[in-house]
Amino acid sequence: MSAALRLEAETGLAGLAAAQARLADWLTARGATQRLQDRAALVTEEVVLNIGMHGFDDTSPHPLAIEARLDGAALTLTFEDAARDFDPVAAPARPLPQHLEDAPVGGLGLVLLRRMTDALSHEPRPGGGNRLTAVIRAD
Repeated sequence: MSAALRLEAETGLAGLAAAQARLADWLTARGATQRLQDRAALVTEEVVLNIGMHGFDDTSPHPLAIEARLDGAALTLTFEDAARDFDPVAAPARPLPQHLEDAPVGGLGLVLLRRMTDALSHEPRPGGGNRLTAVIRAD
């Protein structure tokens, strides 16, 4: 079995669902724990939907590539897009509210992404776009 999965996906809910299903099947076939699969699904959701919502001037689906590598100790997810440049590693995260009733709807994606990953890196792609790499340690 291959230690890497590369898939072409699209922003938006349909593209996200297809990408998550393929990733889940691939991780299941490799014996990944449910916890690792859940974290991978959540990170993928956060990245794919935010690329679609904030990376372009329209709401139509846009292509992106996702690569997953599982080396036993960690899952590495790499997302490549043609969206406007955005570095979630350098961007300031919104502070967490003191009480749940004070929490806004949305806007805490960077906090979630940083907490769900063990390492996160960004680099601009030659010709435009982003390459975001997220590492999630296996249990």
